[in-house]
Amino acid sequence: MKKKIAVILLALSAIGLSGCTQQLDQVNPLEEQVTTLQKENENLAKQVESLTKQIDELMEQNTKLQEEIQVLDEEQYTLYTRDVDSWEIVELETISLSKDETIKEKLQQIANEISKTCFENLEIKVEEIKTIGNKEIATINLKDNEEELNWMSNYFQGSTGAGVTLTILEESLLQRKSNYTWIDGIELVYNGETLSSSHIELGNILYR
Repeated sequence: MKKKIAVILLALSAIGLSGCTQQLDQVNPLEEQVTTLQKENENLAKQVESLTKQIDELMEQNTKLQEEIQVLDEEQYTLYTRDVDSWEIVELETISLSKDETIKEKLQQIANEISKTCFENLEIKVEEIKTIGNKEIATINLKDNEEELNWMSNYFQGSTGAGVTLTILEESLLQRKSNYTWIDGIELVYNGETLSSSHIELGNILYR
């Protein structure tokens, strides 16, 4: 009887070991698959990182190309003023304007810039460009606003102040050193009328 029981136990033990072996055989391939997938994921992550870096580089190159194209489509114009100590005409700043704009539009942008930079945003309006003889003359209207600030009191008082004001307007608007196609002269008016004072005369045409 005891021998029979021992044989049964031995058989059961053998069955149990066989089942465990089968389970281990199933686990090992799964572990290999997991390891393989992990390696593939690592490779994919490296590829994504590399592609992201390439995209960033391409975007940077594209930005630089766009900037270069923009520069090619622009023209440089210099604004001027006068040094009150040496009384020499000096450069104030340089601005970029699109080649596609008309001369009148470019003139107005220059006028807007010197208004903002030098004249506390007092209006400088390019009224028209007319032909006088064979010359193209721009009419520039210096307009007061409704506040206390105005051209006569603030920028045409005294020979020095008036001289600096006239230099800024004349040299910046006439662009004498520029090689671009431009106007031949400007006619300055004050609130639409000829201005005449002891310090400055705006009734005459100023030529390049």
